[in-house]
Amino acid sequence: MQVEAYGGLSVAIKRRLREIADAVRNGDANAVLGSSRIKPGTQMIRQWKNTTHTVTALAEGFEWNGRNYKSLSAVANAITGTNWNGFAFFGVKRVPSSNKNAAGPRRTKLDAISDAQAAPVSALKTKTGNRRA
Repeated sequence: MQVEAYGGLSVAIKRRLREIADAVRNGDANAVLGSSRIKPGTQMIRQWKNTTHTVTALAEGFEWNGRNYKSLSAVANAITGTNWNGFAFFGVKRVPSSNKNAAGPRRTKLDAISDAQAAPVSALKTKTGNRRA
């Protein structure tokens, strides 16, 4: 009933589920974690108070100024002296973990405008509710 009401999984989600299943069969933990994880060797550069900071992703954590940190938030805290979300501080976009289509497709204002423009004039109602002739 849910599939009929809201639609099924997208092609991309089905592909990702197959990748995860294959990775579990092969015992490949990195493939299970997928692309939402920052790959080791990735460098993130951030300018903060006229200083350029370069952080390198490691297999387990992050390296900045010769020290290892467990999270990007810990690095951001070390740089700024205040609590930050590390992904936000370094501008890293995470892949959404929820299914945005679970509640059905969203209609944007542009969709509504397109629908109104596509409607024949005879189908449009006037302010009084009467149909135009």
